[in-house]
Amino acid sequence: MLDLLRAVSGSRALNRDDATLSVESVLLMAGLDSVLGRFRDLPAIAVTASLGAARVDQLTDWLGRARIGAYLAKEWLSLADAIRVEDVYLAALIYNLPACLYLMTQQRHQDGPLLSQIEEAFNVSYDQLVQQFIETLPLPAALLSLLDGANHDPRRTLLQLAVETANTLDLGWWQPAWNSRLATVAAEVNINQEQVYQTVVQATLAVARHARAPGYANPARYLLASPPLAPSNPTPVEDRLPPELLDAVLRESIRHLANDLKFERVLFLLYDQPSHSLKLRYRLGLPEGHPLEKRLIPLQPASFFGQLCGKPQSIHVQSAVAAMLAKREPGGFVELAEAHEFAAMALFAGPTLAGVFYVDNARSGRPIDESDYQRFKALVASATRPR
Repeated sequence: MLDLLRAVSGSRALNRDDATLSVESVLLMAGLDSVLGRFRDLPAIAVTASLGAARVDQLTDWLGRARIGAYLAKEWLSLADAIRVEDVYLAALIYNLPACLYLMTQQRHQDGPLLSQIEEAFNVSYDQLVQQFIETLPLPAALLSLLDGANHDPRRTLLQLAVETANTLDLGWWQPAWNSRLATVAAEVNINQEQVYQTVVQATLAVARHARAPGYANPARYLLASPPLAPSNPTPVEDRLPPELLDAVLRESIRHLANDLKFERVLFLLYDQPSHSLKLRYRLGLPEGHPLEKRLIPLQPASFFGQLCGKPQSIHVQSAVAAMLAKREPGGFVELAEAHEFAAMALFAGPTLAGVFYVDNARSGRPIDESDYQRFKALVASATRPR
């Protein structure tokens, strides 16, 4: 498919903003004889002196994940009654290719998430790398709008959720990141979380049953090794996450908020029962020596956090409201944080307040769009569900 997209990338029809990009449109432009001729000369990935069996298995694993992501994106958009789904399908197929090319250049296996390794190696977000990949080859410009991180339309959101879900199948559905994705997709397409999970299972099995290479079946093995999905019915407060497991879940949630949702500052304010106040426990993006490090935030009834922490709830505070809060509570958290816009959510472990998650983009001033806010809420809500 990549070779065909390159072949038709110069077409004006595929470089308009309203272009319809699909397998059928590419085949019509390239012509059947041309397609058959090109595919006869394309070799399959095979074990060579420089590309060992383990690396080939890893490559085909990631190609299989791309195919699962494409099936999921297409299915979820169809459930959301989207008219155009084929271009999103193709964008999902392309998404993992830069990662596969990176794998082919590595002499030895490295630990840690692959996409995070790539971001560290090139000092750029993976989404930006994919965009540069499309521009450099070049591929049809119609793909760029779907993979542009600044584009926050529902189609792009479901595409991103689909590729993230497929690329993290090995982590397990019980991880907070997985829970948040399933919950967000359920809200977007108006079905329940178990039904969303079943679409993941069906897409994974479809790829495994029609595998182009043995590695395509790896994601299905990950699912087989996972316990069944827990029901998402309301859980009695006394049965939620035990306190001794809370710290590990909090750290995982913070990593997801920073790495996947790209919030520039992520803070967790722990509830201190003796003083009935919040104090900073975990942070990302906050410089050393910041005034919030040692500041206790009293939960006075009329204060902003006093009202927020009355029950499990969240809030998205726009710039104008943040400025009002800073003036109303001088020397308080909002003024010290110097955030123009932020989101916060109270987290409860059973009937007890555990603390508050806080996120913003204070460094760049980038607004928090509704999609990211909903994903933030879903992640925090999933943090205290039983594993």
